[in-house]
Amino acid sequence: MYNLRKFYFDTGVQRYMHNPPIPLAEGQEWSSNDVKVIPFYCRDVPETAEFMYVCDTPELDKDNSSVIVREIYNSTLLSKYAYFKLKDDIR
Repeated sequence: MYNLRKFYFDTGVQRYMHNPPIPLAEGQEWSSNDVKVIPFYCRDVPETAEFMYVCDTPELDKDNSSVIVREIYNSTLLSKYAYFKLKDDIR
């Protein structure tokens, strides 16, 4: 079993592109390259998995064995699930 792991949803909003700068809402952070990100946590995500996207539906890639879906915890994201691509199809 894997521990609860922290991931970041990249909003694509860059701080320096706005004057005055956009404030951070609750639960948001600035990344090291000044992009607004929203942290979230998921359980049982292998180290080899790569974050793909978030969604409210857990069945979008149900026929793809190299994709796993995990519930999102401790986040201000409105989506309920995160999708991850397994590298080398290792679970």
